[in-house]
Amino acid sequence: MPVTFEAKLPRNIPASAAVYQLPPVRIGAGTLRATAKSLGLADDAADVVTSTDLMAYNQGRHRVEIHRASGAVAFYHRDKYGREPEKPFDLPDRRAAALSRAFLQKSKIVPLAAARLDGMTHLHSAVADVETRRVREHITDAGVVYRRTIDELLVEGPGRFAMVTLDPEGEVIALRSVWRPLGKRAGKVKLKRPEEAIGELEKHVANLQGDVTVTKATLGYFELGPLDRQRVIQPVYAFVYVVRHDEVTMKSAFVAHAGDKSFGPLIGKKRFPAPVARRKKP
Repeated sequence: MPVTFEAKLPRNIPASAAVYQLPPVRIGAGTLRATAKSLGLADDAADVVTSTDLMAYNQGRHRVEIHRASGAVAFYHRDKYGREPEKPFDLPDRRAAALSRAFLQKSKIVPLAAARLDGMTHLHSAVADVETRRVREHITDAGVVYRRTIDELLVEGPGRFAMVTLDPEGEVIALRSVWRPLGKRAGKVKLKRPEEAIGELEKHVANLQGDVTVTKATLGYFELGPLDRQRVIQPVYAFVYVVRHDEVTMKSAFVAHAGDKSFGPLIGKKRFPAPVARRKKP
């Protein structure tokens, strides 16, 4: 099946890239309280909640969560995050970016030297009048997204970001971050030519029905999501592609090792693995 490329890999590819170890995640009540304190919460009248997936710190209307597998952090105000604000949202994007950066710098949740401002999102809400059927849409908050970089390469995958959410007053009402600390160098790999990665992609989609269009193609590091354990972070070629067949459109991604050798799998653990089908004996 021919593949159409709306996006192409960069022409200038480094000859090599480093592979880094990711220290094992160890969290406890002390880690949780220290994280809550860095986010501006006092260490009094708080409850610590534990489960198999995460630990949580509840203080008043605030909640802090840390995932056991990845160390991913979530922080939010129960009464303000995802709720209708009392005043119209008119916080300028530039002001929101400055406030979010100051918050990250003070909390030290992620190293700002490795963070790149990646964009701004806004949560929209709509109210409809039953009689007139008129719909009034408005913005409720701003989410400032920072993207992770390693050795000047962007990091791909479901991790690799920090997002700070602000209300109309400029108060931080939520934070989500999947940003594993870097450890020592685990090695160095020679990077494959882009043509090799494109060949792997074409092989991956060869049996699909429909037209395949690549909408994004990048070289970077790869970080798994909040529910996965990860021991190393290594360079990859990442592709986002769209498959169109009749009236069906599907968007997916393909990730291939960019190095001449692998330091581990690039796929996280399945949440709900399908049972293995067994053939019945005749």
